[in-house]
Amino acid sequence: CANDIAVIVLKDQRGRYVGTKTGWYGIGYDGFGFTSSGETHITQLGYPGGIDYGTQMLRNDSLGQISAGDSFNTVIGSQMNGGSSGGPWINNFGLAGYANGVSTPFDAQSNIVVGVSSWGYTDGITDIMGASQFNAGNIIALLNNACALYPAACAP
Repeated sequence: CANDIAVIVLKDQRGRYVGTKTGWYGIGYDGFGFTSSGETHITQLGYPGGIDYGTQMLRNDSLGQISAGDSFNTVIGSQMNGGSSGGPWINNFGLAGYANGVSTPFDAQSNIVVGVSSWGYTDGITDIMGASQFNAGNIIALLNNACALYPAACAP
């Protein structure tokens, strides 16, 4: 599960892409937002089928950790399940904090996606989900290819 990542370009509507109307999140890769010990705060968004029948977007906040035992995926504690797959894992959701005395690295950019819900345990006991880490070899390569094919979709 080292590269369970995709990029989709939606068809433009009257010369505009969906992000120009709805907004967008940034992309963090190669350890963005993680401490040197491989930890970060993750806000997970998704529509889990086992909660409210998947009819409402739910939010989960958790400590994210890089797990050597899980192909170096990022893992979080979460009760989300099927239906939440592909939902973003966000650093600094909303407004970013203001660093006033933290001794660990602090990335002040807000709303930065560092993974997407990929897998989770289905034993009904273990509430852990995982996401492939974003890096230059997967997410950035996909974004560069998409932007080469659809440059207007990537224009600021």
